[in-house]
Order: sequence, then C-alpha cells, then structure tokens
Amino acid sequence: MKVFDAVPVTFLPEFKNPCWRSQLSDKGGTSSPLMCLPYFFLAGMPKCGTTDIYAKLHTHPQIVRPAAKEPHYWNRKRFTGMSLRQYLRQINGAKHWKGSDSMMITGDSSVSTFWANTKGFSDTKVGPSHTTAEVIHAVLPNSKIIVTFRDPVQRWYSEFRYMGRPNNDPKGPSVFHRQVVQQINQFKSCQATQDNRTCAYRGDTGKSPKGCYSIFLRDWQKLFPRDQITVIRLEDWYTNCTQILPQLFEFLQLRKLDSSAIEQACRKTPSNVNKRKYKPMLPETVQLLKEFYRPFNVELALMLNDEKYLW
Repeated sequence: MKVFDAVPVTFLPEFKNPCWRSQLSDKGGTSSPLMCLPYFFLAGMPKCGTTDIYAKLHTHPQIVRPAAKEPHYWNRKRFTGMSLRQYLRQINGAKHWKGSDSMMITGDSSVSTFWANTKGFSDTKVGPSHTTAEVIHAVLPNSKIIVTFRDPVQRWYSEFRYMGRPNNDPKGPSVFHRQVVQQINQFKSCQATQDNRTCAYRGDTGKSPKGCYSIFLRDWQKLFPRDQITVIRLEDWYTNCTQILPQLFEFLQLRKLDSSAIEQACRKTPSNVNKRKYKPMLPETVQLLKEFYRPFNVELALMLNDEKYLW
C-alpha cells in the first residue's frame, strides 16, 4: 500500500514524535522538510467527549495543535484520494511544525479510528480480515492510543440528536425507538449466521450499533501492549478532569504541569456539548438498549477489570 512505501522504516532518533526528512523539497526549495506522523491517537468513540478531551489536551505546550482535528485518513480518506503528504499537512498544523523542541508531539483525533473499517477491509460475510488497528500498528507500533467510552445507551441517543433530529421535536423519542428496534433486529439477524465481531463491524455502513465497545477494544489489545492504550469513561472525565488530565499527560510522557495549569484547563467550558433541552428516551427504548448492551458491557468490565463499565 502507498502508505508503507512513503513512510521510512525508521524515524529520526532525536525526536520523540515519529518524524523524518522528506526527500522532496518543500514548495520548490532546497531543504528537506520535516514530516511527522502522529505520536498518539485520540481514537473515539463518537459522542463520548473526544472534542473536549482534545481541547484540554492541547493546552499542554508540548502538543502541536493540528490544522484538522479529524482527518479520518487511516480508515477512510486514504482510499478516496487523500495523499500522505496532504494528511501530514493536516496533522502537523496550518504552519509546518519546525520541531524546535524535540519533545514536541502531534496526534490524530479522528473519532472513527477506533471502530471503523469503512474502505478496503470490511466483508459482511466474514468480518474484516484486517483492521485499521493493524495498519497503524504496522506503521506506528509505538503509538499511544486514547479511547473514550460512555454509557452506550446515552451515547446512541446523543448521536441520534447530533445527527440532525431537532432536540425539541416531540416525535424524536418515538423516531429514535423505531431506529433502535430496526438496528437491533438487523444485528440479531446477522447473529443468526455470523459472529458478534462480524456483526459489530457492519456499523461502518450504519447497519449496526457502535456501542459494542469490547469487540473493538479486543482488536486493539491484540496488537498494542496494555501500557500503550488508556481508556477513559466520559462520566469520570466530567466529574474528575483535574485528576484524569495530568494522567493523560503522563501517559503521553509529557512534561508535568503545575496544578494551577491543570485547573485552568479543566475550568474551560466543555467543548461540543449539547446543552439544549430535549425529550428523554421512551422507557421501553432504555430497557431495550440496556438488555442489548448488557453482555458487551459485562465483557468490557472484565477486560478492564472495572465494574464501572457495567453502567
């Protein structure tokens, strides 16, 4: 694949970030520009607080803010014409990163990275033979992976409202209920002939719920050591930012910030939070979703050895 041909086998040892000098001059110049791939991935899930975590992570002076938060390169746009050089421009920022501080890092916060295999991999009969995690591991095996989860029942309803249903629409809860019934029935129909993993990855095409977190996490854990993956519950993030944010900085091996800087960052208004009033889910919808997600939540809690993920 083109991405493997364009990326060197080894990176510059003087940089913490995976960087190299391009053999092509930059804009017709004579110098070899510095090219840098992500050091970390803020990988999802959607509507689980990634925008707010992204904003607060980038208060650290050693993290380069990219030109685009979500380039969706690894599992989507590299199949639809985005070149590696175009991706690097989005990751490295509107102004090319000069790398003046060798400890500077950059990241990719595409919310689809964790769960989607939209192009090139999915086969609805047997499931994905290869995953986005495998491609990233092949190119960047030392990547740090940050994953955010949220009660999957609430996550789905939040995405439903975000994707265009007016929050004050009195028919919203009943429309959502019909959507839930349809997609759960599709999932169960898939289960009649395929395994859970195959059925979960069909979510790429909108035919399956995205909240089966344990299935996707297992594929990442098969490749990346546990100390390269950190999982955050959105519920914990909103109640305990001042403890979790410095833990994230430590996970990324960044310079420790004093408590006042942490508190200042956490006081910032949460990003991309829908504060408008909305009609609650129908009780029967909540019950249906709780029953559907229960086995996946149990599996996740066992994987992470934490009963909080039972929700």
